[in-house]
Amino acid sequence: MEESVEAEGDCDFVRSQKRVQQEIRPVDSNINRMSYRQLKSQKLSKKGKTTVIHHVVNNKTAKSLKSKGNSPKSITMKPTNPPTVAIGLQIEPINNPSLFTSGGQTNTLYSFRLTADKIPSGIKTVRFEWSPGLGATSSKSKRVSSGKASKIIRVSYTTPGDYILSASVYHGSTLLATTETKIHIFGTTLSITPRNLNNAVKNFPYSFTFKAKDIPLTVKNVRFTWSFGVGSPGTGISTNIPVINGEASYTATHAYNSKGSFGLVADVRDSSNNSILADSYASVTVGDSIEIIYQALYNCGNWINVQSGRQGLHIHVWDISSIPYGAVFDIKYQMFDYPDRLLVEYPINNIVLDTGWRGNIYYSGNPLYPGGVQGDGKGEETAIFSRIQKEYMKITVIGPFPNTGWEYQIRCRVL
Repeated sequence: MEESVEAEGDCDFVRSQKRVQQEIRPVDSNINRMSYRQLKSQKLSKKGKTTVIHHVVNNKTAKSLKSKGNSPKSITMKPTNPPTVAIGLQIEPINNPSLFTSGGQTNTLYSFRLTADKIPSGIKTVRFEWSPGLGATSSKSKRVSSGKASKIIRVSYTTPGDYILSASVYHGSTLLATTETKIHIFGTTLSITPRNLNNAVKNFPYSFTFKAKDIPLTVKNVRFTWSFGVGSPGTGISTNIPVINGEASYTATHAYNSKGSFGLVADVRDSSNNSILADSYASVTVGDSIEIIYQALYNCGNWINVQSGRQGLHIHVWDISSIPYGAVFDIKYQMFDYPDRLLVEYPINNIVLDTGWRGNIYYSGNPLYPGGVQGDGKGEETAIFSRIQKEYMKITVIGPFPNTGWEYQIRCRVL
């Protein structure tokens, strides 16, 4: 009797499985392959904000996604090689315990110890990779002892500002852990107020205050120079401003007579020898909200010729969440004749590359380009940063001359 009950149970199970199989419908394979190239560009307009969204997929041109059948409502792109939380990784300053809280000074060599612990017993060697936030990435293999490995690195910063010191540890090509910390480096800094002016009115005079702080004690007077980003009529230079308690400031006024987005650039310099102490920039948009182009990068490979443009302030935000941790990014740029300036931020608000004004050296000394022309218009920078936890990078191009032209390309590489 027991055998008969088991047989009937088996039949019920088989019939149940057949019903389940009949109810399952296949998902369109086109969705699974993610073989589409790029969604069509579209403008999203909201009150007080205008953005243009592009998606770059597989480094190719755009095409709209088409699907059949019962395709899923959404697809979540997940980065590969997520950090393993069981393994710890720390960054510790050596002989400078207050560095992370109080900051450091320019042109000073600082030492840090990278320590990985809780490493599984089967792993005999690991590789440390680190970036001080200056663009370059370094690496070194170390032996594991009692589940730990460490590496001492040394870093010096020549320019004041905030830097992201990041570190990762690998076993072969597998990421075991990653971490980062922010370091503030003191020195002369220049701020512009307002930092961002949106929806400005044409032909209305706006005032901008340039304030320099932490000026060296040896500097008694400074001068400010500026360019409002509209061509030669929008440039200026201040009289000698006395330095009081390491600070100096100046206010300039300008009325924009056309719509558009503009990059206001200023510098502060020692009046005695005209040496530049610091520079900074601000964004001004007249008429409409500033236009930001959002794009997504889904894989590493060849160079992508992604952007070109003309006069104005151009901001591009890249979603790199699908790029593997540890991948490095390169950039190539071309400024045609009239100088332009390109800045890369990763994470956003942390500048890892500032090309300065690049273009025809003939324009060196032109007040349209505060700080001077740094080199010709063609350049390439490799390994400017490596992918860590943050998912967005930002590229800003400033072109002050009305007839300027520029372009840039990016590429990521998995080492």
